[in-house]
Amino acid sequence: MSRREAGPARTVTLPYYATVLQGGTAVVAKRLGNVAVTFAEGQVRGTGRGQASAYVDRAAATLPADIQERITRKRKAGDQDAAIDPLSIPEVRAAVSARQLRAACRLPADAGNSSNITSDDRPLRRRRAPFAS
Repeated sequence: MSRREAGPARTVTLPYYATVLQGGTAVVAKRLGNVAVTFAEGQVRGTGRGQASAYVDRAAATLPADIQERITRKRKAGDQDAAIDPLSIPEVRAAVSARQLRAACRLPADAGNSSNITSDDRPLRRRRAPFAS
């Protein structure tokens, strides 16, 4: 983050929020927090570090049993659908998409000059596979 004019050393505390979206639209978890940005004397750029976490129910990320079976079943050469990618089937693709979780961490628009603020938006890391193989 930067400030308009260099000046004395200063620490600014900014609020942030971390959210987890399911299927790209539904907010399933949201946490609020603060991050301190420190400006050294005579510097226009400051540094800060923060960490966010959120918890989501395992069932929200688990595929239904029938979809799991369609994705993981053994296929043999010569089977009629052996060469078909299960994710090309609309209902399978929709079920997988609905279970996708995305985490985002943002500063509110009124927390500072948004052109000087960067944020992180990436898929949520899973600690365990969403279905058994």
